[in-house]
Amino acid sequence: MPELPWVRNDYAGTYDADLFFGAGEEGTPYVLIRTRAYNGMVPGPLIRMKACRNYRITVHNMLAEYPVGKTGTGSGQYDPTWTNLHLHGLHVSGDAPSDDVLTVNIQPGLSFTYTYRIPCDHAGGTNWYHPHKRGSTALQADGGAAGMVIIEGSVREAANTPVAYGTVPEHMLVVQEIVPYGANELAENAAAAEDQLLTVTTNTRASYWNGMTVKVEANLWQRVRILNVATTYNTVLTITPVNPVGGAPCSVVLLAKDGVFVASLPRSVPAEQSIFLSLSSRVDLAIRCPAIVSTRANAGEIVAEHHIRYRHIKHSGAAELPDTDIITTIANIVVYSSARPVAPNLPVWQPCRPAYLTKLAAPSGNPRPVAAIAVAALDGIPLTLGSTVQWDVSFSFLHPLHTHVNHMQLGPITAANQWSSLPGWHVAGDWIDTLAAPGTVPVYIRPERYTGKMVVHCHVAYHADSLGMTAAMAISGSGDGPNDIPVVTNFGTCITAPPKNQPYTVNAPFAITSFGAKMLAYKFDRGGEGIAYKNYNIGRRAILNLDRINTGIVRNDGASVEIDYSSAFGRFFVTRVRNSEWMLYTVNIQTAGVYSAALHVAAPFREDQAPITMNWSLWLDPSSGSGCPNPGSSALLVRVRDDGWKGTGPTAPAPIRAHPEAVVSRLKFNLPTGVHTLSLCFEGSAGGFELYYLEV
Repeated sequence: MPELPWVRNDYAGTYDADLFFGAGEEGTPYVLIRTRAYNGMVPGPLIRMKACRNYRITVHNMLAEYPVGKTGTGSGQYDPTWTNLHLHGLHVSGDAPSDDVLTVNIQPGLSFTYTYRIPCDHAGGTNWYHPHKRGSTALQADGGAAGMVIIEGSVREAANTPVAYGTVPEHMLVVQEIVPYGANELAENAAAAEDQLLTVTTNTRASYWNGMTVKVEANLWQRVRILNVATTYNTVLTITPVNPVGGAPCSVVLLAKDGVFVASLPRSVPAEQSIFLSLSSRVDLAIRCPAIVSTRANAGEIVAEHHIRYRHIKHSGAAELPDTDIITTIANIVVYSSARPVAPNLPVWQPCRPAYLTKLAAPSGNPRPVAAIAVAALDGIPLTLGSTVQWDVSFSFLHPLHTHVNHMQLGPITAANQWSSLPGWHVAGDWIDTLAAPGTVPVYIRPERYTGKMVVHCHVAYHADSLGMTAAMAISGSGDGPNDIPVVTNFGTCITAPPKNQPYTVNAPFAITSFGAKMLAYKFDRGGEGIAYKNYNIGRRAILNLDRINTGIVRNDGASVEIDYSSAFGRFFVTRVRNSEWMLYTVNIQTAGVYSAALHVAAPFREDQAPITMNWSLWLDPSSGSGCPNPGSSALLVRVRDDGWKGTGPTAPAPIRAHPEAVVSRLKFNLPTGVHTLSLCFEGSAGGFELYYLEV
């Protein structure tokens, strides 16, 4: 899945990016739709953000060439060419220039820059983004303008995460149901808004899902992040083997809901690997799929396949709806044989919680009845920072209730408010931002940190647009606004300070003399993911030379950084380097002075192909967990940027291996004496090379 590229802005102290809201085409062999999209893609690019960083996203409205359409205010379908942006699930301010969905309206041909100050204690998790312009949300978000947001948690969260959870490969699945025709669907909404952008090549009811193939290694745990962008109905996903090849079912456990880990992991899911998804829901799963044959002899062969199936449900878990096109396979899991041993069961783990997600108790006083069908009654109701309120929510099975800024915690769950076909899915104490359940569900809400607006609405976009099912509550108290830098004084249950990175060889950092030092790249520090290194383990792991020659474990600390071995040069090297990854090296600088830096890398020469790009930077003593320090940091030693770099060795695909060569920094820098930490950061690098040494 393509990622939104960030540009480091050292002057402003932010990471900056651009989202272009415009027309895009999507479809199947049976239906082609011209609809709305971000950066020309459905779904939009993946957005990665990190706790304790500041971001600016400029949304450019590219619809100036289309007629404006119907204009209006209040309830209804109108302003089809106007837009704005909502980061769904994030704990950020609901006022401009942050996540303001009420007063920010971007006209065609204009732009608006949103600023997001991600708190240093923000929970890591799966979230998403979409337009939230009243009068046109259904037309825009339901039409395809949406994408996934992944928040990387704090260094304290990383230190609290067991290796078995923190280093598994991850896969992203965006389930985007686009329904051109039907009651309150795209074509009808477009007609009501006098929109002239939407075009559909069929006049029959059809649902379109942007399916994909999830490729996994047999017998190893994988994290699957799922976002459900639905229009009207709650749904159930099931993961089932494909017969006769499929073999035994995958092991499936639940990790997180709506961007927040459940209280105790791993949690089993209902029978037949069934997963509940409401409109806008996100679930994070861990799956381990067996092979039907021995896998060590022929690593990389397909040994099993599973279907991810999608069906709508009525309230109370009734049978699926009669429309056959809404019970379908939307994605496949293809299982490849592996040269690695079978992964054991995941350990039991109780994640620590930031203060804004710690357990709540039922407040004294009478709960407030909240009928999701009449959520507009909450408009203007005051809330107070730090004060817990209880809502008894009804009608959410037809009108999923979503809260901005602050999550809801589920109160007592009984047979009357549990999905009968998914027993055990709703659990008291779970944190969610969108509620869909039968009966009446007590939820607790405690506004934290941010004063100002908190929008609450039905997440059936047509209902929020046209039927007035939305409200803006007012949070008061002594807290932060959109331009304040969040200061964390209460770390919730994440009270243990993160450990410090340690040299690869215990008590023996690399010595930098007056002649410099040449450090083996794979001997980066120990300490774990997010402490000593950052590695994005995305998709199916490549079959490396190490797997073939069975050299054994290179490092004994469970580090997930991909390391391989060159038989030609007799050296280990770091491979599959990705944008924003980093590694720390503890050094003992014996002589203060002026130095330069070089990376010894190898890659086949790409004469007739796009450049690999070789962009990296070196930092001195970054703060804990910040291997690529925030823009404006004074820790920078040197930055090397070569967007035209095309490799070192013979032209690919040459039969001989590319030779390592030094990529040297032209700028020099001063180093003080003593024991220090150097951080090697690959921010902006496209990878595709082998890294042998860091030389200073």
